[in-house]
Amino acid sequence: MSSALAKVTENILRQLESGEALPWRKPWNVPCPMSAGGRRYSGVNRVILSCANFRDHRWVTFNEAKKRGGSIRKGEKGTQVILWKTYQRVEEDETARSGLISQTFTVFNLEQCDGVEVAEAVSPSLFDADIEESLNATIRGFESCPPIKFGGHRACYYPKHDVVQMPFQHHFESPSAYASVMLHELAHSVGHPSRLNRFDPNAPIVKSDTSYGFEEMVAELTSAMICSEIGIIDQGNQNAAYIQSWIRGMKEQKTFLSKASALAERSASFILGRNHDGENITNT
Repeated sequence: MSSALAKVTENILRQLESGEALPWRKPWNVPCPMSAGGRRYSGVNRVILSCANFRDHRWVTFNEAKKRGGSIRKGEKGTQVILWKTYQRVEEDETARSGLISQTFTVFNLEQCDGVEVAEAVSPSLFDADIEESLNATIRGFESCPPIKFGGHRACYYPKHDVVQMPFQHHFESPSAYASVMLHELAHSVGHPSRLNRFDPNAPIVKSDTSYGFEEMVAELTSAMICSEIGIIDQGNQNAAYIQSWIRGMKEQKTFLSKASALAERSASFILGRNHDGENITNT
């Protein structure tokens, strides 16, 4: 595991164990982190940058800041992100092998810079009517969206029947809380075999299993990612049982966070009707 990923995993573990708010959730809306050149950060890099305590969503390298006529303020500390590169080698038996290697590099938020010329930041509006419309538009755009049934006091996804169950909106403390939960349940539905095939819908659900906590983290991160893109302040799940399962998973599996982040990115892209072709940050 790279030092950057180890560091962010350690930091998130500390915050989860201390009972703080989920580190990727902010009381304000921050769009998807982007490079100065307009490229979206995805996967675990998106989680790493979303956990940083900045309101601006734009990031630059030291050289990029200089190239764009600005500078990094003295004393500012950057954030390490991960660049994955493919490699190929020929073994002694002349068979070709390929794989991925990770490298880290440092980026700085625009709030840490002076005079850097970049595009205007995205500032989505946050009126209740806009939240409802943004959510409804997202659901309408989800081409293979499962049936959504309303009623009762439980929000859940039934994988065997491929149905999302939601309480009526007035049961939630705010429109953004309703939207976050709805997107969380829709994220589960993306794992159905008819979509991204993340799980067996007939398998028994054992809440004490690491796999259960892993799926819940995928859904939580998916909801947070979509909220950031459609202009909703994420008020996702702070369920203590889920958090304990995440803590256990990150301690037992070094790649727990990075794998969940990658699957969440795919799920968010699937719901939003966007091809997920990976991240290209070589020109950041």
